[in-house]
Amino acid sequence: MGRAPDPDGFGYRSGELMTGANSMVDASRVLDEPVSDYTQNALPTSTCFGLVPEGSEELARNYGEFYGGAVDWLGRYKDNLHGSGIGMAETERNYDAADRPCR
Repeated sequence: MGRAPDPDGFGYRSGELMTGANSMVDASRVLDEPVSDYTQNALPTSTCFGLVPEGSEELARNYGEFYGGAVDWLGRYKDNLHGSGIGMAETERNYDAADRPCR
């Protein structure tokens, strides 16, 4: 099932979008454990930079900003992969439905 390319070059094969969609959702799930590990193990603590005699407050602040940005980025990346996969699956369902004649 699917549609051959039209004059503008658009076409699709049923199943190919779903394969891509499933791959993206799977990729987002593969990141669950590494993101969780990073979030827990890289968490700044009150003693992170306690052995640095000068500038430890600045280092702690900089690291806190880096950590917060990294956790935010990783979360958005996972969410975007997952959302893209869900969107591709919905697109395939819509294309397949549009290609079926009404009864």
